[in-house]
Amino acid sequence: MESLRKKGKLGSTNLSGTKYEEVLDDKGNITGRVWLTAENAEDSQNEIIAKHLNNKITAIESVINNNEVGLSDDELFNNMVL
Repeated sequence: MESLRKKGKLGSTNLSGTKYEEVLDDKGNITGRVWLTAENAEDSQNEIIAKHLNNKITAIESVINNNEVGLSDDELFNNMVL
């Protein structure tokens, strides 16, 4: 994933991941969003997506490690016997 982030393949490197303007119809109803230009690389959609994906991966790894799902068959067997 890091190589995709560096290549700018996870999202736009030019558009902000946090700043947008709402598009309104004639009656004032919100009909969409227009994403603004990122002020810096850290605010780009590419970086925001990379950060969220890393957080999700870390959370999944934590669950796997805490529940001993990532252990080999031998390690699981040894834990059951002890």
